Amino acid sequence: PLRERGKDIELITLHLIKLFTESLGKKIKGYEPDFLEVISHYSWPGNIRELQNAVEYAINVAEGDYLTAHDLPNGIHREPSIMQEVGKAVSLTEVEKITIVSTLDKFDGNITKTAKTLGIGRNTLYDKLRKWGIRE
Repeated sequence: PLRERGKDIELITLHLIKLFTESLGKKIKGYEPDFLEVISHYSWPGNIRELQNAVEYAINVAEGDYLTAHDLPNGIHREPSIMQEVGKAVSLTEVEKITIVSTLDKFDGNITKTAKTLGIGRNTLYDKLRKWGIRE
């Protein structure tokens, strides 16, 4: 998976920036540190295709010569860091809820994909969402 390729994400991103700036006729020279920070810490459930789409989107909406975190699609910014939440001494249930909600958000509410990614049954996922008042 892409999320396990660490430094490769930066190299792949540089290649994609070059590729898309040429094909789209844009004048992007590179990216700001906040852009790299966000893409380096995102889990990339859609793997390389999701990274390609995010970089292409960022290039299309960028207003300057360098890509910033603000140029990335919203879903990539909003992924909560579970470790940050764990550092706040939250309960295991809260960590579970954060994980489920962020995964559900990644898949635009698709229960089947969310359950499969988390390795739980759809009925279990529905039960948890109902218990937390997230879905009816």
